Amino acid sequence: MALFGTAIENISSRGNSQSYNSAITFVNKALNYAKNAEREDLVTIAYYRLSNLYLKKGEFEKAFENANSGFITSLTIPNDSIKILAAIQVGNCYQAKSESVLAFKYFSNALDKAEAIKNIHLQSNVYHCFSELYKSLNNTDLSKDYLLKSYA
Repeated sequence: MALFGTAIENISSRGNSQSYNSAITFVNKALNYAKNAEREDLVTIAYYRLSNLYLKKGEFEKAFENANSGFITSLTIPNDSIKILAAIQVGNCYQAKSESVLAFKYFSNALDKAEAIKNIHLQSNVYHCFSELYKSLNNTDLSKDYLLKSYA
């Protein structure tokens, strides 16, 4: 439980390099544990968190590598919520690399799955991702529309 608690997700994007390196070391321990325990769901979560940390740190290639590993691993598990998180993270990485079309593709995939399982929380997360995507493209009208969908 300590290795996979959610506290690690609260590291600010303004954190210093030492904070990120410590968090990355911690999540790598969680990843090794998950691999040794043959828990593909936890492996996916660890890759998701590593990717998120690398994105915040500004290391986009490492972020993408971990997001992609997590997404591929998620294909082997039955938990749709974790699959959705993995797809969102790949989309976030593509957005960070200014590859909007691919980001849109992954966000759309995640939204379809979230709607299929009727997970309101994940649907809201995806709408926020779409909002940020359109905001980065200077389309404030669509960005607001997606925020309103999230609110609804």
